[in-house]
Amino acid sequence: MDNHPYIPTRFIIYPPPPPPPPICSKWRQIALSTPQLWAIIGPDHTSSASGRDDVAMMHRQCVLTETWISRSCSCPLSIQIVDGNGEKPHCPPAVYSAIAAQRDRWEYFEYDVSALLGRSIITVDHAPLLRSALLGGHALKHVELPWTQLTSLTLERISPPECMPILQQTSNLVRCQLALIMLNESVDKPVNEVTLPKLHSLVLNGQGQALIQGLIIWQLVTPALLRLKCRELLLGPHPIATLLSFISRSSCKLEELCITYENDPAFSLSDYRSAFPMISNISMQEAQDIGGEYPEEVD
Repeated sequence: MDNHPYIPTRFIIYPPPPPPPPICSKWRQIALSTPQLWAIIGPDHTSSASGRDDVAMMHRQCVLTETWISRSCSCPLSIQIVDGNGEKPHCPPAVYSAIAAQRDRWEYFEYDVSALLGRSIITVDHAPLLRSALLGGHALKHVELPWTQLTSLTLERISPPECMPILQQTSNLVRCQLALIMLNESVDKPVNEVTLPKLHSLVLNGQGQALIQGLIIWQLVTPALLRLKCRELLLGPHPIATLLSFISRSSCKLEELCITYENDPAFSLSDYRSAFPMISNISMQEAQDIGGEYPEEVD
């Protein structure tokens, strides 16, 4: 005889939920007349199309961009463009023109170009609100920003010889994230030492150990640095010695150090803690791919 108690079962079929009510005209008017809402939403400049859909897609992007600019009034704007798929650009020239005309309102600019495009360089010589930028791929070959006024900069999939001349112009950076790629060319002329006097948070990620190790960390001086997250392979064959030299040269007082690694790390967590007793928070974690997650920003 089955010893399990009898449990009655009921099957309940719920009716489908009612359709959502239409937005009343009052709320619609509120939405249309709230510039801050439109400034936050922003149009999508990352979609791609091919063939006969290209014209319709580009026209739609132009209309959405003009609508966004108009309804956001004078609010600050965050510009995000992912352009190029290895064959052709996604973003039509009219969209670039419309966005560039609003550069007085830019506060954040993200531009990721996966392939060299036949477009001339976008020069942004006056963007008084711009403080933060993310550039990826071949973006540095297509854009010139007012680097000195930036306080936050992320460069992804960019080689050291490309990023160091930019860092030489960013003396007001507080946060910096670099995701480096393997060099396709040799470094004929070493870049001079770069001092970032206000930098609080630095993230160094990358691939291609033999080619890029030491090319960044040996050239940076960061006296105000508080947080450092670095891929161990970028520190060369003697990571602890490299870090000790970097900290001494910068005269910084690190509060947090995170070492990322792939496979087996060169040193253990206890090794790093023993070597850097002055740093209160030391951690290790498995390395993320280029463009992966980064720690929270330091204000």
